[in-house]
Amino acid sequence: MGTGFVPWSPLGQGFLAGAFRAMESFAPDDMRLTMPRFSEPANLQSNLRLVDEVKAIADEAGVTPAQAVLAWLMAQGEDTVPIPGTRHVAYVEENTASVDVQLTPDHLARLSRLPAARGDRLSPEQMAILDWKTTCRQSNPLLGYRCKEPEH
Repeated sequence: MGTGFVPWSPLGQGFLAGAFRAMESFAPDDMRLTMPRFSEPANLQSNLRLVDEVKAIADEAGVTPAQAVLAWLMAQGEDTVPIPGTRHVAYVEENTASVDVQLTPDHLARLSRLPAARGDRLSPEQMAILDWKTTCRQSNPLLGYRCKEPEH
């Protein structure tokens, strides 16, 4: 169909890049403090195991965890184009270098087998702002989701 896929927050708000390991790493106004994936201790501990596995694979490949994640995403097909956000030139350069990373089939397979992160991406309040269920206008079963009408 010629449709591309741009992963949203491909480095998990810096989490998969190994940017932090504890809630105390965040500034008091950091929005991640409101995200259940990071703010709920059980979710954070579970998700840190994902970070550790990504780091182990990255170390084996001789790249940074961010580069490993981005290279894995780009290996999913030419239509997948991750666009990580950053505020630092050094990370732009690091992320850009991921286009030259060639992960082994074993590395790709191991990354593909990792479970999904535990916990919601957004808080219930953030979801309400988006009004996810009622503003979705692109219901498409080919993409694996279907919007629901509000329950009355």
